[in-house]
Amino acid sequence: MGIITYSLSYKMKSPERVLIGRGLLALTTTVGVTGLGMVVENNALADDSPKPCVEVGFTPDTIRNNGTDTTTFELVVLDACRPGFLKATATLDFNFSIEGRDLPRNAEIELKDDGLGEDKRAGDWIFTLGKIYLDYSGPFTYPYQGIPDLVVTKPLNLELSNTDGSTKIITTPDMFILEKNAPLIYPKLRSESIQTTPHVINMRDEFSAVAQYIRGINGEQDIRSLVNRLYGLDPNSDPYHFLVMTNDKQIYVTPHDSTLNITGGLNRSLRSDFTGTGGGGYYDVDTSRLFGSEGNLRHIVFVSENNLFYNIFHELDHWVAAFLPLLIDGGNWGHWLVNMSQGGMVGGSSWVDNGDGTFTSLGYSSRFLKLSKLEQYLWGWIPPELVPPTYVALDENQNFGIEGTKIHGPFKVVTIEDIIAQHGLRTPGPDLALRDLKLGYVYTTTGRLATPIEMTARELLAQRLPILWQTATEGQSTMEFVVPKEAPKILEAYNGRILDGLTNRVKFQPLPDTKWVHLQLIPANNDGPGVNLVIGDPSIIQKGEFSVPAPIFGQGPYIMLPGMSYTWRVRVSDQSEQPDPIKDQGWSGWAQDKFRTPQPSSAIIEPVAPLQWRDRNRAMFYYEVQVSKDPLFRTEADATAAVYWNLVHGAMSNPPNSYSFPEDYQPEPGHYFWRVRPRVQGDGTPVDWSQNWEFEVEGQPQSLSLSTENIDWEQFTKDHWNSIIRSVTEGVNSPMRIVFKSKKPDVVVKGDSAITVIFNPPTARYIDFTTPNL
Repeated sequence: MGIITYSLSYKMKSPERVLIGRGLLALTTTVGVTGLGMVVENNALADDSPKPCVEVGFTPDTIRNNGTDTTTFELVVLDACRPGFLKATATLDFNFSIEGRDLPRNAEIELKDDGLGEDKRAGDWIFTLGKIYLDYSGPFTYPYQGIPDLVVTKPLNLELSNTDGSTKIITTPDMFILEKNAPLIYPKLRSESIQTTPHVINMRDEFSAVAQYIRGINGEQDIRSLVNRLYGLDPNSDPYHFLVMTNDKQIYVTPHDSTLNITGGLNRSLRSDFTGTGGGGYYDVDTSRLFGSEGNLRHIVFVSENNLFYNIFHELDHWVAAFLPLLIDGGNWGHWLVNMSQGGMVGGSSWVDNGDGTFTSLGYSSRFLKLSKLEQYLWGWIPPELVPPTYVALDENQNFGIEGTKIHGPFKVVTIEDIIAQHGLRTPGPDLALRDLKLGYVYTTTGRLATPIEMTARELLAQRLPILWQTATEGQSTMEFVVPKEAPKILEAYNGRILDGLTNRVKFQPLPDTKWVHLQLIPANNDGPGVNLVIGDPSIIQKGEFSVPAPIFGQGPYIMLPGMSYTWRVRVSDQSEQPDPIKDQGWSGWAQDKFRTPQPSSAIIEPVAPLQWRDRNRAMFYYEVQVSKDPLFRTEADATAAVYWNLVHGAMSNPPNSYSFPEDYQPEPGHYFWRVRPRVQGDGTPVDWSQNWEFEVEGQPQSLSLSTENIDWEQFTKDHWNSIIRSVTEGVNSPMRIVFKSKKPDVVVKGDSAITVIFNPPTARYIDFTTPNL
């Protein structure tokens, strides 16, 4: 068992092109929204019915139907409601209270817009309703997407009351409710900010990054940080094809009625493994490595949790669709035309051929949770001959999305042959295209980890998704959710403690049947030596302990440096054969423990001789040394002299704790200053330099160059040598240095009166002598 240095690097490609596909869906029961253009379909209301004037903010945190859990709603008051609506009347479907006050069936509720408590900001026409308590004896009769214990329901209907006595309806908000008797699924902690259930990854997010990204408030730097942290649990594993990211908060943008406030989801494509979809230019740069993946991660989906399943599938589908200019509206952010016959997950509608040149619409809802044949082809799952022609109605003044509507021509017909002629065949095809999707379902919570109630609800959702996906793809694809594997437990965790010296041990509790332990000691920023071991010794595994001893000066081991943080990481495997630490996917998750080494001091360093020092801290071995004629050691624009700045391993220098100029260099004569300090790197803060010490460099011998190219070395004797020396040193009484240069690699002059001269080009050989003694 030995010590191996550990290093880690991320490779990036540049320049980066960031293109985001946007998907928008309805957050109300009466208004459908297509694209950012907000094509409103008031199909559920008669033309003379009162129209909604409030948008509901988000599906709030899941609560258990037990009368004690609470949640809140956010409401965006639209222009139709202004300026005097301050109260709402609630028609309750269940036992319901706000902030502990039981409400009658038709209760008057005050909407908060005061910037206090749960409300975000006063005067922005965004109101907060809550805290809300629910106590319904149940059970609920309409479980969400066939999940018996989970309901997404509308617990109340609200009607706004104006100061002049008039009223406006308000769309009913959604609420995730977990039945009171549903067994809880308790998450397992993977790190201080990540926990998992069998299908869901919960990450603590201090900045509401997912919410802000969906709302278009920030760039993607915070998202990259989140995803890199997820990959950091096991940097040698790259398991995800796609990530689905949801969150527990909504952050509004201004103005209050911006369409970004009801964005249902976004997507971020990182790389493709196909051609022939019309997406040329969308994937010019592989940006997966910016997020911590080594090329396996293709696409990230960001969704609000309203209509969650459709929303996820819609944004997933944007990886391959819709880029075909024959079938998309350039102003609709890459969605199929609403007036086309093939309805899919990213637009269009579904029609039935009447056989007389007309079609009958099946309505927009018929395409929810179903990929069209065209989209299945773009994923690469079916051959082109299975894709029917697509009819595009040229008369756009028809109700394409209303079930039963008769759609008439004239039509433009787009065939798969037209698409292939323009973009080429989709490659790879059915034999090699990606079918078995590996996803990470990431639920972020702002400033905290999720409760078991929240995790149970999302676990139930995630368990249902693969079933719906297989149905939506007509069995052409499967979906599997991947989570970081269970990690061994670290005992006696340091949790950021500062050590007393440059030694530490890790104690861990292996998982059952552990046969191999992968142990790493990682310096901050991977700056410096570390430990990277695969251990199969049963005695070490059973003991569950590994130590890095303190360095002994002159003996080692020289592992940890002072003043910086380190991370112990431990994972295990139950495989019989030694697993590959990089390629093998059988490892458990990592267990981690962070600590810091003590800050060193320069005050205990003292000089022994010029450029030689003594350190009373016998554990110190790594130093910085500066030498200059300038006592201020300036290196910027105000520099007055050269500064020699070097790193010295004091235990390996000769003599120990010393610095020597390079062999092929001698400093100019003069007065010099020097100083020393212990080396601090990684995330540490450098310590102060020692005081200045001084030394003098005396005058050095002159140098003369003596050409030996024309010398007859076979006849070269001592007399010849003396003759040459006299000729070049006549009149010189100071110490001299003769520099011999020769193209001849090896010269030997033999004889009783001869001398031997050996040259080894291109290095010059020197002979020092004093001329008066010749």
